[in-house]
Amino acid sequence: MTGLLERSEEELRRAERGGAYLDQLGRQRRARGNGKGGRTEAPAGGKQAIEAAPTVITAAALWDMKHNPTRWAVPGILPEGVCILAGKPKVGKSWLALDLALSVGAGREVLAMIPVEPGPVLYLALEDTARRLTKRLRILCREAPPSCVEIITECPRLGMGGEDVLQGWLRDHPEARLIVIDTLARFPARRISRGHSLCRRLFLLCQTKILASDHVGKYNVMC
Repeated sequence: MTGLLERSEEELRRAERGGAYLDQLGRQRRARGNGKGGRTEAPAGGKQAIEAAPTVITAAALWDMKHNPTRWAVPGILPEGVCILAGKPKVGKSWLALDLALSVGAGREVLAMIPVEPGPVLYLALEDTARRLTKRLRILCREAPPSCVEIITECPRLGMGGEDVLQGWLRDHPEARLIVIDTLARFPARRISRGHSLCRRLFLLCQTKILASDHVGKYNVMC
């Protein structure tokens, strides 16, 4: 009986400690939610963080909403926005990305079956040399490739001048059809987080069709 009572008292003390801990968490959460406009408590030495309120729209409003048609670099495959071409190393991502860039630039059928509109293309070959690219171009093209496909092998990282390169090229090519980044891991500065926020930043920066290749499992960039 004594052992049972001791065990019961110990369980009671544990429950009290657990309850006190939950009460403390509750007080902290209530304190964070008491600020006006969804403000949270300011961290030590920092600015107050503001939580964005969700945007609410009715189904009826969506029903009546008019949207611009989706613009495609390759119909059914590459829409306006950022698309990720992901795969294991050495499976042919760079070959496919270069072939897509050449096809869009020349206005020839992609994958021998999808017609596309021709237009300027920028290819950031950040892992290739001019010698390797020359070899690949001579394999992929039966004749000289279109001059509207421009290739850069060395480019400042995003956040270190890379955005100026993209925006300058877009100003010179207002009818741009596609930007290819090979590979995505080589483009952003190390201080810029990768993932959905990076893809959104690229699209807001360029407002066009972007194909970015990357290695599976290297970063969480799928979006």
